[in-house]
Amino acid sequence: MNELLKIISSPQLFEVLNFLKDNPDMNSSAIAKSLGYHTFTVQRYLEVMEKFNIVAFREEKKIGRPSKKYRYIGGKITIDINEILSIFKLKGKRIRERSGDFKYSYDLNRETIKGVILNKEKIKFNEIEGKVLFLIPPVNSNGITACEISEKININEFDVLCALKKFLSLNLIEVVE
Repeated sequence: MNELLKIISSPQLFEVLNFLKDNPDMNSSAIAKSLGYHTFTVQRYLEVMEKFNIVAFREEKKIGRPSKKYRYIGGKITIDINEILSIFKLKGKRIRERSGDFKYSYDLNRETIKGVILNKEKIKFNEIEGKVLFLIPPVNSNGITACEISEKININEFDVLCALKKFLSLNLIEVVE
């Protein structure tokens, strides 16, 4: 949901979708070149829109890495305001690590946690999530707020809150009472 909220207000997103609607079966770099955008930007838009079933892709295998060819399929996106409000309930709360048998994969040089093994399942974290989780203080501490984390790593507070919500759902952290 966080990814969607970030890009939905971008006029470039709708230019990409309109272009794709008129030019199906193109990869992100071809779309980016045609529109004069950075390939990473177009790829990010397409990945998010694929999660919400607005675009679809098929992999085209050739020499080297396979290429994703996208097509516009349209549809509706529903934004759950209750979900967003539940994320904001964490604002101002102090968070700390929960006791448990977690096995983290660290990157100490980048001060991030790459993933965790939880119930024999490996869960990977994106860069923001990894940086946020790295700053969560241990069990029996006074905890830390989303605002404090945001200031320490210079990431907007909404992204931090979304990461905290995910960690709560995985039972990796707890709210300090």
